[in-house]
Amino acid sequence: MQLTNLFFTFLLATAVAAKGKNGTHTHDDGHGDGHKHGDDHNHGGDKAINDKSLCREMAQLSHLVKVASNDTKVAEMTKNNATKIAQFKTKAAEASTKLTTMQSNATFVNVCNVIGAEQSLKAECKKMRSLQKLKTLAGNETAITEMTKGNATKAAALKAKAAEAQTNLDKMMANATFVEACKSQTDAKNQKSGTSPGGAQAAAASGSPTPTPSAAAAAANSAGLMLMANTGFISTAIIVAAGILML
Repeated sequence: MQLTNLFFTFLLATAVAAKGKNGTHTHDDGHGDGHKHGDDHNHGGDKAINDKSLCREMAQLSHLVKVASNDTKVAEMTKNNATKIAQFKTKAAEASTKLTTMQSNATFVNVCNVIGAEQSLKAECKKMRSLQKLKTLAGNETAITEMTKGNATKAAALKAKAAEAQTNLDKMMANATFVEACKSQTDAKNQKSGTSPGGAQAAAASGSPTPTPSAAAAAANSAGLMLMANTGFISTAIIVAAGILML
């Protein structure tokens, strides 16, 4: 995994340099810093996409600069080739300059924080649903037998992983803010696609206000930030469970 991350970083450095050569134009889009966009003609409909793209780029630049500060990782990544090390350091220096410019705009950084929290929340809500499915599966002997083709070893391993995942699922479900944020996110998605079971009528009947986009974003920001550092085991449990079935 470490080698994969280092290889990705090396490719990222190359991509950053290539993007710099291709060149992009800047304009004032409301953030006040004239930060990069693909062309001079992006308007309101593209703003959210541009923000996400720029936030992703800022995160990549930050990662690149961080790796460049670790001489051991750089030497390992370049196989201690002095020429490659020098080239990488040069690209990292360019990335650092660009990163500083992007981070100097507090409004843009705040936008990225919200986007990051929303994306983190979306991923965590998806993991919670996966854990719930795993829990349901673990309690269905017929389904387990079919999925493992009657292999007792695989069935036992799957149940063991489901038991481990249950602990984390309980923790997630105990976080009322997180659960409500996931519900708001799902409701907003259903309403947007026109598939909401009851939609505003259900909300009115229950006395609960329909989540507004800003409210959903606020909930996402709050719940997402709380969960960013707690994803490791959950991801591992889901991946391992899937791997067991593929053996």
